[in-house]
Amino acid sequence: MIVNDWDSGDVTASDRAERTLLGALLLAPYLLEHARILEPHDFRNSSRGQVFSVLRNMGGHVDSVLLALEMERQRLRPPDGMTGWQDAIGRLLGEAFVDDELAPEYARVIKEASLRRRTSAMAARMAVSA
Repeated sequence: MIVNDWDSGDVTASDRAERTLLGALLLAPYLLEHARILEPHDFRNSSRGQVFSVLRNMGGHVDSVLLALEMERQRLRPPDGMTGWQDAIGRLLGEAFVDDELAPEYARVIKEASLRRRTSAMAARMAVSA
């Protein structure tokens, strides 16, 4: 099981899980079935959420070049500090590895982090309005 270190530094477990899962989905699109619990808004990083959305909408028939071209065709802004989508996607592939058993765990970590962020945001809004 993956240990959650939600906010123990600049790079959290959910951030690493996002990068690793997206890279794995590019290398092994059949793993998309393990990510069914996820929605683009579950990703802490909105650019990664966009990558997930486009990748999912392409039905897994994709590689890094086709994904980058589709991101550019949709005029989606690449993440800050990247020269373009090919650069951003290449970095995802640099952290990827394929493990059929870990893919559902990474999806769970991402989903739990998303729920935790939404719960915290809701609690903060309630505290302000009280």
